[in-house]
Amino acid sequence: MADASYDVVVIGGGTKSMVTAMYLAKYGGMDVAVFEARHEIGGGISSEEGSAPGFIANPHSAIHFDMYYPTVYEDFPQFKDRGAKYVHPLCGTGGIFKEDHSCLLIYHEEFDPSQERTAKEIARFSKKDADAWLYWWDKWKKIFEPAFVEWLHTPAQPMNSPDAMERAIMRPDSGIEPQWLMMSPIQLFREVFESKELICTLLRANHSLFVKSPDAYGIGMLWFLGSFWYPSACLFIGGTHSIAHALFKCFVEHGGKVFTKCETEKIITENGRAKGIRLKDGREIEAKKLVLSGVNPQQLCLRFLDENLLDPKLIKKIENIENGEGWCITWYDWALHEIPKYKAESFNPDVGQVGWLVLGDRDEKRIIKDHAWMKIGKNPPGGGTMGTCPHSVFDKTRSPEGKHTIKTETECLPATALSEREWLSFKKTHAEDELIQFQEYAPNMTWDNVIGYMPLTSYDSANLLNMQPDGAMASGADVCPSQVGRFRPVPELAGHKTPIQNLYATGSAFYAPDSGGGWQGYTCYRVIAEDFELRKPWEEKGRSY
Repeated sequence: MADASYDVVVIGGGTKSMVTAMYLAKYGGMDVAVFEARHEIGGGISSEEGSAPGFIANPHSAIHFDMYYPTVYEDFPQFKDRGAKYVHPLCGTGGIFKEDHSCLLIYHEEFDPSQERTAKEIARFSKKDADAWLYWWDKWKKIFEPAFVEWLHTPAQPMNSPDAMERAIMRPDSGIEPQWLMMSPIQLFREVFESKELICTLLRANHSLFVKSPDAYGIGMLWFLGSFWYPSACLFIGGTHSIAHALFKCFVEHGGKVFTKCETEKIITENGRAKGIRLKDGREIEAKKLVLSGVNPQQLCLRFLDENLLDPKLIKKIENIENGEGWCITWYDWALHEIPKYKAESFNPDVGQVGWLVLGDRDEKRIIKDHAWMKIGKNPPGGGTMGTCPHSVFDKTRSPEGKHTIKTETECLPATALSEREWLSFKKTHAEDELIQFQEYAPNMTWDNVIGYMPLTSYDSANLLNMQPDGAMASGADVCPSQVGRFRPVPELAGHKTPIQNLYATGSAFYAPDSGGGWQGYTCYRVIAEDFELRKPWEEKGRSY
């Protein structure tokens, strides 16, 4: 006899599974219980007092976009009031070029809805690129953004049924040339733009979203369209864990239950059907209707299910998923007395108000070179190509009055590439490298300005079960042509269903690309709603998704 029984048992309280759980509780009318191994829910949507007392850091997900939670805001009107409030930076992204400390800034659409202001900045380097940016911004707003949002929130379509993005690309007025779908990011950007400044800025900004080398074929279109996300960048007030708090509150208000420090040992099956879970402490939890997994596909298929329950071909595919192949990233959070004072302020004084600022140069192949170092098992010399976000400039709750906190990001090796002792040494030397690199752009970024810092490397990330063993940001599946959309993480699991009846799966490694948003949780609910004939809020509210 089970120790407890619920309609739905959820493995893991990450962002995506929490979104599905909310919908199942409110719109499905089900009794839902979430079992989380950690001391709190949220997964990568986390914040903590890290770099120094009173300074809030985001150890994982940092920069967000307006398209991350549109259905949740509409279907759960209390979501914002429960803490999911965000602010827009003046500029979504931008880059500084150390050769002469000029800079190129891309303004947020709240402050520059037509992108004419951005075009003027681009025109300082290339009038042709300024015109191209406005041309593609118009295409983005009229064609691609609506299609992209629909694609993100619509379950994976079969191969013979074009999805929203494929339909948009095939439109005669899309402006897309067929060969672009096969191109690498650097190829495509060079074809559309001419200035090294715009190309370098967009390559590095998109690297933070998709973390593949810019010379990888087949992902150019994803990077190109990703460039137009940045004018909708946002930061959540109080840290990204505010989202987790809001999800939790909405969930329990509709009867949901959360149990932390409850790690799952196995999924209990009977005659090919999921019946519940067994926790590590031996308790068995019955699922009267379904089990929902929020963990990565490797844990789900290789740990929680017995091997004889799955087709050997599927197991082979799961084992072959690319996940942090040869590279990962570092995120360092810095507590500062004063915000960086950039030399580039003389070129554009708004450079200190950029959501994701690239500290780089005019070398279009810089990131490719960094990846080449990592492919041979070496961290890039000098710390890699840096991106940075001054959180406290936009959100005063992140630091004590008069002080500041910023985040920096560079590339690094996977957790398994170095020993524990080597990682401990790396953390210190890398901090030194980052400050040396930072001082080239902002001379006040010395140790005298630093109150404290929190280093997060792939080694630290790998301590989270969903990011083992290499600490890869995508939590189970990189974003590459064979692992996006209807192929993510593998075709057999892209539709959120599994070979086990009434066992569903969601998470960052599932359908669509990786993100800090709630897409995968929403599309998973849509699949379950069809199977169990539950309420469909998209139909009730007249949405196409």
